[in-house]
Amino acid sequence: MGQRATLYRVDKKRFEELRSLSEVDSIEPFIVDFAEFEKNHEGLKYLLVKWAKPNEVGLIEEIFYPSESLFDGTTEPNPDDPDEWEKYLEEFDNDSSIPFLNPEKTKTLGKLLTELNDQDFILLYNSKEMNKNKVYPWCWHDEEKEDLAFNKTDILQGIEKLKKILIEAGQNGDYILSSVG
Repeated sequence: MGQRATLYRVDKKRFEELRSLSEVDSIEPFIVDFAEFEKNHEGLKYLLVKWAKPNEVGLIEEIFYPSESLFDGTTEPNPDDPDEWEKYLEEFDNDSSIPFLNPEKTKTLGKLLTELNDQDFILLYNSKEMNKNKVYPWCWHDEEKEDLAFNKTDILQGIEKLKKILIEAGQNGDYILSSVG
């Protein structure tokens, strides 16, 4: 089983519609665009953190793991009401929150990524270091074949997709919803 990260671009109008709902079965009707990262998002994050200035690291780490969420259900129940606690724990187990980056963050990330030179960025790639530091999926390598993943080619393809969706979101004032699993 592998992890996939998907970033969904949602414009302001659709985001407000989504936010107004108490729950949602599918976010598909709200999506403007999306980008999938098949098992390489942790490698991208690791290299972006290496590339970023110290004051940018926190925002970089939020790309796939945003700190804000829709439908997060974080209201704590009354400690004296066992029924409220039971409902709270049930909802917590069936987490339906949707982490997102707001337009201010997508704008900042988009501007930041326009400064990223792919050829300089890929010089940060070191498969031994990434495996030693247990960067998922721990099988990074230096063999460059078109049909192989977890190498420089895979990282470059991933960074291009990441730049595209975040730069477009930033330019349009859109939100990014994140799903990792």
